[in-house]
Amino acid sequence: MRLKGAVVAITGASSGIGEATALAFARKLPVAGASSLRALAIGARRPDELLVPTLEARRGELYACAVRGAELVRPEVVLRAEELNDWLPEGAVVIGPGARANGLPVPDQPLAPSAWAIADLCAPVLRASAYDESACFALSPNYLQPSSAEVALREGRVGKLP
Repeated sequence: MRLKGAVVAITGASSGIGEATALAFARKLPVAGASSLRALAIGARRPDELLVPTLEARRGELYACAVRGAELVRPEVVLRAEELNDWLPEGAVVIGPGARANGLPVPDQPLAPSAWAIADLCAPVLRASAYDESACFALSPNYLQPSSAEVALREGRVGKLP
């Protein structure tokens, strides 16, 4: 079955979302977004295990959530690497480059969310929908923390022009 629609991962994909939105708008295609963390878990091909996929954040932090198959057990969060063990659900297997980048032991695979896993997450939404302009332009990144520029502005370290 050929799926007609635009697919994009949410975490860290502002430019990708813009491109997918433009493509969907121009071609009048439905569009869907997916969590990179959940795609990372699907890509591990361990549907019966409680997985904690991780992606690298900044300043010694990582993004994480806990999933078992399609069920979200713990929501997406930003954690310092040293907080991960206290946050982990019992029996969880930590995977992904976020933990690895922070020196935590993890299995070798997967290294990044795969395109097929993102498509797998988006397919049910796309199969059941038609083009909707408001949904197309409502697609946005799921930022779990403010950017460095937002923090600097809030702290008064930028924007003080004479």
